[in-house]
Amino acid sequence: MRERAGGAGARDETWTPLHTIDAPQAGDYRITCSSQALSRYAVGESGGLVTLAGRLVLAVLLAVLGLGIGAVIVLVTALRRRGHRKRLLAERR
Repeated sequence: MRERAGGAGARDETWTPLHTIDAPQAGDYRITCSSQALSRYAVGESGGLVTLAGRLVLAVLLAVLGLGIGAVIVLVTALRRRGHRKRLLAERR
């Protein structure tokens, strides 16, 4: 559960994690929140910029890893084809 600070629709609003709710099994649940101050609450995943940055770094690393593996496959295939071609030409002579 997170609490929002800032005006309605404000671009500078922030959400503060308040509490984690664990549901023992799937089903419909009623969640009630109360506050003495004017507050708004939302139910959602915890995270924020740190989580977003971590996921972006992971995505970039996986992309680089995929490109690296692809480059190795292309290089090995090219070298093997060249070697096989040389052997075939040597057998012709």
